[in-house]
Amino acid sequence: MKVVDFGKVRLYDLEPVVESFFEQVVAGLSQRSKTIPCKFFYDAKGADIFGEITRLSEYYPTRLETQIMEDMAGVMARTLGERVRLVEFGSGSSVKTRLLLTALTQPASYVPIDISREYLVENAIRVRSGDSRLYRNSDLANIPCTPLVPSTSCVIRKSRATEHST
Repeated sequence: MKVVDFGKVRLYDLEPVVESFFEQVVAGLSQRSKTIPCKFFYDAKGADIFGEITRLSEYYPTRLETQIMEDMAGVMARTLGERVRLVEFGSGSSVKTRLLLTALTQPASYVPIDISREYLVENAIRVRSGDSRLYRNSDLANIPCTPLVPSTSCVIRKSRATEHST
């Protein structure tokens, strides 16, 4: 795992070092059931395209989820209490999560986790810049598209070095 300090946020990069794009695509398309690793579709541009899709009138899940979050963020915040560390898998733009973060009285930290490294860092910095309560604890994790759930110690461990590998 590589840890990179971006100043405002610290990235725990859990993406494994793997063969080249070409080799992965050939390997996936050579299988009986054809696949291409989804991480190739979720770079910053792919995330922007998905954001555009979510704003289409035909795509209702994001609007429905946002409405639920607007209606229930206060209840969720009271249930979670103070000093909660909010970990979000598939954080994307973190738009809905900001509603919950705003409702929390005193969040300990917010840990967004996503597969698009660039989009993740950009949005984590945006969230942190907009919420001074998250100043001290701004960790995030980039994970591959394969079923990998980092252990708690892996996500929240602090590092004094600017960049290192473990």
